[in-house]
Parts: sequence; C-alpha cells; structure tokens
Amino acid sequence: MQYVYTTRFKRDSKKLSKSNPHFRQDLIDFLDDLDPMHGEIIPETHGARKIRMAMLGKGKSGSYRVIYFVCAKSILFLTIYGKNVKDNLTSDDKREIRKLISTFTPC
Repeated sequence: MQYVYTTRFKRDSKKLSKSNPHFRQDLIDFLDDLDPMHGEIIPETHGARKIRMAMLGKGKSGSYRVIYFVCAKSILFLTIYGKNVKDNLTSDDKREIRKLISTFTPC
C-alpha cells in the first residue's frame, strides 16, 4: 500500500510535532499498525475515513484524529488534528476533503 500525504496533512503534522516531542514516533507506530478499512466512514466526504491515533502516555480517546481516504493501492492522508482542538469536522472541512479526494488521480 502506497501512502500519499497532502500538503494539509504535512502542515498539520508539523504543527503537532512542535507541541509534542513524541509525535513523530506516535505517527510511525500508527502507520505500522494501520488497518485502512478500520476507520469510520465520515458522511458527506465521498468515503473519507476517520480513525483515532494514540499519543504516547494518553491512549487513543484523547489523542489525535487522522482523516484519510483509501483507494485501489493507495491511502491518501488528508489531515490530522488533536481531539482537544476539535471534536468533529465542520462543513467547510468536509467540503475541503471532498475537493482533495476529487483531485487525487491514482484512484
């Protein structure tokens, strides 16, 4: 499976890594264990999924949310955010996700 990271995902990851010194290792551990079909499908996003990512010492429930899209042989990572930042995606977030998915050509 090929991993593709959007500019937004990279930007969000960089921001999170500044506030959490263990973020990069948390992300590596998450990617090693990822079952792409495990995430919950988010309504109104053309099939994007949301999954919890654990933070060292906190577990999954209060940590990060990863938004991604699965197609043929690729996973498109759309965004990542802390649960403490937002509970759910806004309508604008969903619109941006739909736009990102529609421009993703490997599908």
